[in-house]
Amino acid sequence: MGGAAIGGAIKGEYPINCMAGAGIGTIAGGIGGEIIKGTASKFGKDTVSDVTGAIFGGYINEQMGNIVKDTLDEKDKTNAKK
Repeated sequence: MGGAAIGGAIKGEYPINCMAGAGIGTIAGGIGGEIIKGTASKFGKDTVSDVTGAIFGGYINEQMGNIVKDTLDEKDKTNAKK
């Protein structure tokens, strides 16, 4: 989350939105990755399920983080126009 805040500030973005996106993305990715890992373990070896869980967990993390950040950014833009 600290890296997201610093990176966002460097890019001129609101760091709180970046931190919120990173935090929620991490939680969603961790939970999603574990669910996918558990499901994949029924069909393959542990190594395959571990890798599958990590890949999809990372994907969920990035997507959810971006959705949250973009939603907060849009809300800020809307409130600034008022």
